[in-house]
Amino acid sequence: MTSYAVGSLVRARGREWVVLPGSATNQPVVCMAQQANGALWLQTADVALGRVATNGVTFVSPGGRSASRRSSGLVVDAADHLWVSTGSGLKLWRDGKFASIGLPTLEGKAVEDMTRSQDGAVWAFYNRRLYKIQPGKMLATLAAPEALQDEATMREKSDGCLW
Repeated sequence: MTSYAVGSLVRARGREWVVLPGSATNQPVVCMAQQANGALWLQTADVALGRVATNGVTFVSPGGRSASRRSSGLVVDAADHLWVSTGSGLKLWRDGKFASIGLPTLEGKAVEDMTRSQDGAVWAFYNRRLYKIQPGKMLATLAAPEALQDEATMREKSDGCLW
């Protein structure tokens, strides 16, 4: 039986599991996203951001922050921007560094969840409100009903409904 270090990346290849060498993160991987150019990104429970390669993971931002569901999330929008929810707020990863999202309403806020809509925009849930956003542009907002919990997970169904 093969043993794996915490946070090791494993992939199914055919009918077997393959461990990515040098991929142990010491923290569980909580989300992943892939850009159009094939770049595969991961985020760990302590909010470290890493780029996956065939020889391991290169971390581009350190972890060490609260291991909270409220501080993690990765989404790639239609323009191939990587949106990252961090412990210090919602950011864009551009040109090898974090950049402002250009929206004061959400700047510095750790969103509870994000998803990409069919039109390529990003839906973010923060403080019991939904925000449909693009870099520097607020497209729509919607207050959550009382029955909805403070934390939520969401996805858009093929018919355009956000669940």
